[in-house]
Amino acid sequence: MRGLVTGGEADMQGSPTNRNVVGNLFFGADGYMTVNHDGFATYLGEEREPGPAMSSTWGPGLDSAPHFTNFLDAVKSRKHTDLHCDVEVGHRSAALCHLANISYRTNRKLNFDAKTERFPGDDEANKLLKRDYREPFVVPETV
Repeated sequence: MRGLVTGGEADMQGSPTNRNVVGNLFFGADGYMTVNHDGFATYLGEEREPGPAMSSTWGPGLDSAPHFTNFLDAVKSRKHTDLHCDVEVGHRSAALCHLANISYRTNRKLNFDAKTERFPGDDEANKLLKRDYREPFVVPETV
């Protein structure tokens, strides 16, 4: 994840006046992919030859403010139905990042059961699914 002023690492660059690029870099055996608000691009092999790419269909002037406004409006109304998207979509999106971090921290490939949201037979990885909370900020086992 890149959310800081960058030097355009991996060819992910913002406009000349705004180098604050938020995006992701995915590294694979045959190259890497950059994904940000402008779309995605792939670079293949040692020479970083351009591969498949696609520009964003969102258009210029992408603004996150409507997302925040929608969330705050739903908090104020106390109605989850006011959200433009089901809360589970956010949970699943955040979970992907958490799962990648757990794999990184354990330094190995993991098997994850999406139905139980656990790593079967892997106590070390399961322990990283939640943190040790301190009173009074304890999240109950069932919400």
